[in-house]
Amino acid sequence: ALGVPWAARKALSRCERKLTIEQDELSWTETISTSVVSKTSHLWLDGRPTTEASPIDKTLVTTTTFYEDQEGEMQGACLVSKTTWPTADKSQVIKRRLIDDNQVYYVTNTLILGS
Repeated sequence: ALGVPWAARKALSRCERKLTIEQDELSWTETISTSVVSKTSHLWLDGRPTTEASPIDKTLVTTTTFYEDQEGEMQGACLVSKTTWPTADKSQVIKRRLIDDNQVYYVTNTLILGS
């Protein structure tokens, strides 16, 4: 998937993950750590764009993040991050929310390929 070898994906899928979230007003810092790798993302909650290197191909990608009220099966507020690649051949939407009385951090990640 996206240039990551099957063996590496399989190994990472078996690692225990730890998530740390820090919020300071409009700044959100999310760190995901495993025994193999750690990744920290810094996001602005007011829609201000951030730029970082994609962990897959090292391309600089732009992400905007904002709160959105959801309707339907997963009602309530969620944090939405939209990421675009400069070549416009793919984009990504990540939605984060707390569910089950704020005991579960539920994340959906949608990758869109093609223009």
